[in-house]
Amino acid sequence: MQEPEKEAGELGVDVEPIGELKIEPLAVAILQDHELKRIASVDHSKDDAEKTVPFFPDHAISEATAVFLMLSFITFLVIFFPAHLDVKANPMVTPAGSKPEWYYFAFYAFLRLVPPLVGVLVPVIGTGLLFFLPWLDRNPERAPGERVFAMFGSLVLLAIVVILTLIGYLE
Repeated sequence: MQEPEKEAGELGVDVEPIGELKIEPLAVAILQDHELKRIASVDHSKDDAEKTVPFFPDHAISEATAVFLMLSFITFLVIFFPAHLDVKANPMVTPAGSKPEWYYFAFYAFLRLVPPLVGVLVPVIGTGLLFFLPWLDRNPERAPGERVFAMFGSLVLLAIVVILTLIGYLE
């Protein structure tokens, strides 16, 4: 016996409208235009001491107001014009051939090659080392040709990332 056909709404599929309004760039342009007009209206006939505006509170308040207005506008768009999503995913079923985006292929391959704890800790520790690298590297030389150890380490790391990316792509 055949199942009755279901409407798109019953399947959890949102029908995408024909044309969507893209008004975020318009809002940014209006705010920038307003700020440019405000800057252009400054009286340039005064001497330098009178032309300056203190950062706090004058400039800080105007920047905070602009940030608040933009966040309010984006919140309005999110609430009243939500993104149209695809069919709801079933968390109990992993789709066949599921792979990450290309820029995660190196991490994807690394996680498949090592135990899970190592696969999580090594990238975190590596990111921490990159953060502290300016304090760890005490070589006063700035020319890349004179920094043999740094260049060798960078090339080895780049080669490892490229190889892992290719392994992740080919899996």
